[in-house]
Amino acid sequence: MIGLAFYNSTNTTLDLNGPYLRFTSTPESVTVNAGDDVTLSGLATAEFKHNPTTIPGERVTNTGEIAYQWYINGTAAVDVSGKISGSQTNEITIQDLQNPSETGQSIFLRATYVESAYQSEEGAITAGIARSTGKASNENQRLDSNAAGSVIVTVNPTISITTQPTDDEVAQGVDATFTVVASASDGSDVSYQWNQDGTPLSNSDTVSGAQSPTLTISSTTIGDSTITVTVSHPTAGNSPITSDDATLTVVDARQMIKVEQLDYGSTSLIAPTESYNLFERQQNNDPVRLGVLFGGRSYVVWADEKDVKVKITIAAPSGADRNGNSGGEGGVSVFVITMERNEEFVFKIAGNYGSGFGGGGAGAYIYNKAAIMAVAGAGGGAGNRGNGGDGGGMGLAGGSGSGPGAGDGGASIEDGTATVSGYFQGFSQQPTGAGNRDPRGGKISGCTIGGYYRRLGVPPCSDVENGELTRARTAANGDIINGSGLIVRGYKAGLGYRNCGGIGNESNGGGAAGYIGGNAASNGGGGGGASGYSNGRPEILSSTLGGNVGSGYFLIELANEIEEVTFTQTRTTTENHTVIMTLISGFGPSTISLGRPANYEDVVVEIEKDSIYEITETQNVDRTTLSDNTLTVSDLDSNQGSMSITPDKGRWINTERYQFT
Repeated sequence: MIGLAFYNSTNTTLDLNGPYLRFTSTPESVTVNAGDDVTLSGLATAEFKHNPTTIPGERVTNTGEIAYQWYINGTAAVDVSGKISGSQTNEITIQDLQNPSETGQSIFLRATYVESAYQSEEGAITAGIARSTGKASNENQRLDSNAAGSVIVTVNPTISITTQPTDDEVAQGVDATFTVVASASDGSDVSYQWNQDGTPLSNSDTVSGAQSPTLTISSTTIGDSTITVTVSHPTAGNSPITSDDATLTVVDARQMIKVEQLDYGSTSLIAPTESYNLFERQQNNDPVRLGVLFGGRSYVVWADEKDVKVKITIAAPSGADRNGNSGGEGGVSVFVITMERNEEFVFKIAGNYGSGFGGGGAGAYIYNKAAIMAVAGAGGGAGNRGNGGDGGGMGLAGGSGSGPGAGDGGASIEDGTATVSGYFQGFSQQPTGAGNRDPRGGKISGCTIGGYYRRLGVPPCSDVENGELTRARTAANGDIINGSGLIVRGYKAGLGYRNCGGIGNESNGGGAAGYIGGNAASNGGGGGGASGYSNGRPEILSSTLGGNVGSGYFLIELANEIEEVTFTQTRTTTENHTVIMTLISGFGPSTISLGRPANYEDVVVEIEKDSIYEITETQNVDRTTLSDNTLTVSDLDSNQGSMSITPDKGRWINTERYQFT
């Protein structure tokens, strides 16, 4: 017979087996905008797997507790005022999230079961009522919420505009440029859309870069319009954003020129490009003046908004004085030419030759793209025993020096007959820098030969870049000169044979540079002046042998129209009246003789608009009156008589001055 065993069941507060930890909810990845707050939460529970119902009265006390700790990028988080709260709870809040510093953070929650050990319900250990909970059955008594992977907090980037577009004023048909600098905080790409008066622009014949950081736009409609750019990003929280307003002002095309200074050995401008309104400067009697640039540097000039008819004065430097003797004067010419819009003109005057080379002057040169257009010859250097010869203006030969062994002046050639070939002193291809000290003058090349373009095989007299708008390039390597204008260019920096004055020394005057250089002297005489040249395009108003003492210069001003003016003369008797008028401003004959010198016939002269003449000499004139633009001069002696002078254009300002308006 099998015996039956009996036992008594007694309730205790001791949990022999620990719980099993399990997350009932876990945090999830989230995407927010910069500046937003984010709250993540998770919840764990401790489950006891025993407690069989067949054992009457058994219970689970679960006197342990669950502790929480949040981890950010693998590091235990701590509360930071204004930034992180709840780092040791089941719910964490992170404030004011930023991109890019806080995007992509990996976050998980760790739950740890903290068991109790023989703790009484009242807090003290009391015999007979002790209670205890065992360790959680999970490994290390903890459970991480990232069993399936950490949650990722993505913070969307922000976009911003750091450089706003600015106002631009251009003439009809001239390109205006607007630029914006924008970025996303995480460095990703942004998109652009330019707008005019609120309407999105698209690329066309008058618009380029409509969806880029730089907009180029032109218009023939005079007036103002508002330009903005909309910057967008596919995920940025503040996308899209719109720039500040910029104003595009389109005005009637003005008589504007631009002047840049280039050193063809550098990729930077010598100075910022200048813009000149020739009409405004004419009103102020202030022509644009360009002086000497040393070291092979150049001025580049072009009409910016429309074709402009200009009057240019080209004056070459005089030669150096020595031992009480004078250097020759530089040649001077005045001419008119129409600068077509975006057509390159290069102006060059270098420094004179030093005393050891005889002190000859440097020529003044103007190139129209590839070809030499205008040259004024400089004055020869003085010697110990003679003066230098004067330089010739455009189309004129240089003057010879004076004194023993004086140098001959450079010969002139017919307009428009310059040849491509040139040479240094003594018909040599060796420059002075390589030791050439020949006293015979050289000759410049009729077109620019250059360095970089010569190696590319571009013909000397051709435009560069196939006549397209282009920036200037350095002579040696052809690097773009940053900031230079986009114009039609042909000038090729480098070899040009402009150093063509015959070489003298400390006793003998040196020859001057020009089209054909003057010869240096011997026996202490003065060096010869250089010749000038015109390729035939300029309309020469005046050209002189000599005329300038000192440094060379160019003057650029608006050219007034030159028209024929007829002075009609009538007289009441055979009294012989004489009236001489002298030019005091503008351009025209230096004097106009009326009355007897003109045999009382109509006098027809060509005068530039706004020129002014003043009566400087009269004969048999006792009284002058003015009525209805007719000047009447009268003789009141015993042989009385009068003569009337009426111009068909212009006006008598008063009884002494006439102005062609």
